[in-house]
Amino acid sequence: RAYFVWIPRYRYKLFNVGTDTVPEQEIEIDFQSIEDPVDEGTSKGNWLTHPAFTTLDVSGIWVGKFEITGITEITVKPNEQSVRGSSLQTFFDKLYNFDKSLGSHMIKNTEWGAVAYLSHSKYGKYGNSKYTGGEGLEKEVYVNNCQMYTTGIAGDNVSDSNSLTTCTKNTYETEQGKKASTTGNITGVYDMSGGADEYVAGYRKNLTIFELITSGFDNEPTTQYSDLAKYFDVYEESTNSREDYSARILGDATAETRSWYGDYAYFVFSSYPWFSRGGYCDSTTGAGVFDFGFGAGRSEDTSISSRLVLSPSN
Repeated sequence: RAYFVWIPRYRYKLFNVGTDTVPEQEIEIDFQSIEDPVDEGTSKGNWLTHPAFTTLDVSGIWVGKFEITGITEITVKPNEQSVRGSSLQTFFDKLYNFDKSLGSHMIKNTEWGAVAYLSHSKYGKYGNSKYTGGEGLEKEVYVNNCQMYTTGIAGDNVSDSNSLTTCTKNTYETEQGKKASTTGNITGVYDMSGGADEYVAGYRKNLTIFELITSGFDNEPTTQYSDLAKYFDVYEESTNSREDYSARILGDATAETRSWYGDYAYFVFSSYPWFSRGGYCDSTTGAGVFDFGFGAGRSEDTSISSRLVLSPSN
C-alpha cells in the first residue's frame, strides 16, 4: 500500500542563521537518540537538534518514499500518477486519516527540511557523490521531469525539461532513476525535485477569511484542529513580499539554503499563505529539494500534490 523511508533523529551544525545566501556546502549531521539532550543552538557553529523531531518528540519519522498516489485510497507507490487537485484541507484530512495510530499526517515544512538536509550531508546524495568521486551537479538530486506526473522518475540530466519519454525509461529502480533519490541510490526519497509541486503543512499565521475559504478551512488550522497543532508549522507574519525570509524557521530549508543550485526561493505572503516544495516537472533548474514557493491551497491547483509522513510515538 505504501513505501516509506526512515529519517532518524539528528542534530545539525548551524551554518547560516541569517537570511543571506551562502554557497552550497556539506551539512554536518550527528544522529541522536531520543534520550540525548536536545541541542538548542542559535548561532553559527552551534548544534541544533532538528525541529522535525523535537516538535513531535520522536526518535525519527517515516517519510513517504514518493508523492502520494491512489485513486480510491491514499497509497505511496512508484510508477503511478501522483494525486493532485485537492484543496489543502482535503489533503490534510486524507493524510491524517491514513493511519492515526501511526501518527500519519501531511509532511510539515520542517520535515521537508529534515529530509533535504540529510540529502546534503555525508549520509545523502551529496556525500555519496563527494566520497565516491562525483563532481558538481551530481551532488544535486535529479528532477522528476515526467509531464504525466509519474512517481519515481528521473530526467536525463539534473535539470531536464519536462518530457514524456522519461516517464517509462528512467523509473526509480534504474541506474538513471536512482539519481532522483535523496541518497543517489534506491534507498532514498524520490520526487523531491520536480514531479508535482507539493503542499506542506506550513503557513503564515492570521489567515484571512478569504484565505481560509480558498484552502478549505473554517478556522485557523491550529484552532480548527487544536489537538493536531503539532502537525503544522506556523510562521510569523512578515512583509507582503515573497522575498522577505525573516520569518523562517531554522531547519526548514528556506532561508538557510536559499537559492542553492538555483532552486526557486519564494516565501509565503498575503493571499498565498501556504508553502509548497520541490517545484514542478517543468521547473528545470528552479526545481529541487531546496525549492520553496507559495500557494493559496485551492483545489484548482491541479499540478500540486503532497506527501505522507508517519510519526509513531516511541
